[in-house]
Amino acid sequence: MIITNTVGKPYRFKGSLCCDFDVDGIDLSDLIRDILDIPDLFVFDGNCKPDRVDKITINYHRYTKIKPKVPISDKVEYCTWDYSEQLVVDRETETLEYIQRVGSGCVISRKYYVQEGITSLLDNLDADGLFEHIIWNDPDVLSDSNETKDYEITVDFHKRPQLIISGTYDKNRLPEDWPEVAESILDFMRFYGIGEILDPSMYMKAKRKAGDYIFCSVEFDEGGKSYYYLTEDDSLSIGDLVFVPIGRDGRTAIVEIVNIEYFPEDKVPFPLDKVKRIIRKCTDKDLDIPIEADSQENESLELDKIKHIIDIRFDKQEPVLPFDRLVLCNEETPRVKVNVWAVLSEGCLKISGQDFGEAAEDVFGEDEYEYFYDFDRENTERLFTLLTPERQNIKEMLVQKFGGIDGCRILREFCDANNIAYRFSSC
Repeated sequence: MIITNTVGKPYRFKGSLCCDFDVDGIDLSDLIRDILDIPDLFVFDGNCKPDRVDKITINYHRYTKIKPKVPISDKVEYCTWDYSEQLVVDRETETLEYIQRVGSGCVISRKYYVQEGITSLLDNLDADGLFEHIIWNDPDVLSDSNETKDYEITVDFHKRPQLIISGTYDKNRLPEDWPEVAESILDFMRFYGIGEILDPSMYMKAKRKAGDYIFCSVEFDEGGKSYYYLTEDDSLSIGDLVFVPIGRDGRTAIVEIVNIEYFPEDKVPFPLDKVKRIIRKCTDKDLDIPIEADSQENESLELDKIKHIIDIRFDKQEPVLPFDRLVLCNEETPRVKVNVWAVLSEGCLKISGQDFGEAAEDVFGEDEYEYFYDFDRENTERLFTLLTPERQNIKEMLVQKFGGIDGCRILREFCDANNIAYRFSSC
């Protein structure tokens, strides 16, 4: 075989007929087939390579009839919801595009351009057996007369003719291998997430000042009560797993960081001579599994909205009657029992808590730990104003917002985000 380049220099090749000639990722045999538009050309590799998927287009359509409680008119019994989605994965453009259409006036789209990423995604599909098997529904299957869900999948292969399949969007009418394909596409999209602009862990994190102490709130059990540990490692992030000391006998535990806060020495939330320190961050080797970090959302109000609410309500708020021992938490897990209550006296809020059990002893060295949050009159009024912008019942809002086993952590985050001062003490 003689190949001549663009400047007229010839190159001679000898060898077996069925060979691959690949330069910079371009296969010579495939290139000739594409240029000549003869997909079954024998050329140099014998045309023996497996087929590949070049493009997948999935269209989904749901049409729902909804009968409103109050009739729209005498002639119209139902209103309709016309919803559709389209997903296109294209090797040629190296893009994945996902479009949602909600009615006629709302279109949401997201497009991914990932060099080599789309190619890899499509190469992982078995083109020779893709979407070949469908179970089909039994004849006596029941249908909903008020709602239809339909799909159409179009697959463009490199060699084979185009494949088009359609039907109702349910388990037995979809191809048997659709769950695996859907999961691989979803994993691809999830990998890139939604970015950082709207991530609370980015915009809620203040820069550390010189001399600030780093306090990490950690959880021993998912969704359980959080505890403060001190660290000097500013590279730790929410969602990291770390080793911490527990108890008095040198034991350690692996816990998850659910919040990170910076405090000057005069405002630390826990006495420096009593707080325990994080030992180090866990590695993949420690766990022998990949570690995935989950973003934790902090709850706050935008500052301009806060000022607007305060301006309206500070002078108009009706006085709140004192209350005694409003229970915010009375819960128990295998490792800790938590009691938290609130008292309002002379216009000042005081929240008290007690932790009993193994978790308290592991963290604080005693099986009972008491703590208090004291708000002066001004900050009590500010807190109540932000909690009741529409003049809701303050006791109900305290329970709704700060109730539960981890309500005190949420209270701290809310106060810190909204510049509400309080005095913390413990014993």
